[in-house]
Amino acid sequence: MMRTELTKKIEYLTCRASELIAGESIEELNQVLLQRQNLIEQLWNSANQSATTSEIKDFLLSIQARDANQLNQLSLLKQALKQQEQARKLANAKVSKYIAINKFR
Repeated sequence: MMRTELTKKIEYLTCRASELIAGESIEELNQVLLQRQNLIEQLWNSANQSATTSEIKDFLLSIQARDANQLNQLSLLKQALKQQEQARKLANAKVSKYIAINKFR
């Protein structure tokens, strides 16, 4: 596969992965990431056989930076979900106590 085809497909799969993360489609996301990883490996192998490794290195670094940004966003989302879960548990405990107290009135 030509290098430009590989980079275009990697770009597409990177964008698709972002969409799947936003849509919380984890199973499909896993498949897309595996496909992207395979293409990145192909691109890297082709880079080792040519003199244009700096272009490919820059491209892969940009992908890495986007992935790091997405990981940060996911970490923030995970933290927010944990806080919501804790708040829900606390609210449920308070409601249970209120109901228990009102049973004896």
